[in-house]
Amino acid sequence: MNKIRAAVIGYGGMGEWHSERITEMENFDLAGVWDINPKRLEIAKEHGFSVYSSLDEVLEDKSVELVVIATWNDQHKPLAIAAMEAGKNVISEKPVTISVADLKEMIAVSEKT
Repeated sequence: MNKIRAAVIGYGGMGEWHSERITEMENFDLAGVWDINPKRLEIAKEHGFSVYSSLDEVLEDKSVELVVIATWNDQHKPLAIAAMEAGKNVISEKPVTISVADLKEMIAVSEKT
């Protein structure tokens, strides 16, 4: 069985939690994590996770099918849209975004992509 390859964007408290859970699931493989803060990437490395050097590197990784977004709430929408437009499936940490209008825009992109 092929595992679903996932990447986590944002390696704060929830990003760390999601990364650990992904590695525990038999049908998933954690490709790596990315965070805007280099210190958080060092912590991810210390925990044994592969890291990406940029958002573009995550989005360009053709092996990644799923992106889990665990960043500040106001960043969920632009990151989700970028990931969907790059052909990725997306799971967004709650709240999905900060307004109904943003959510409608995200849903429209998901339907288009």
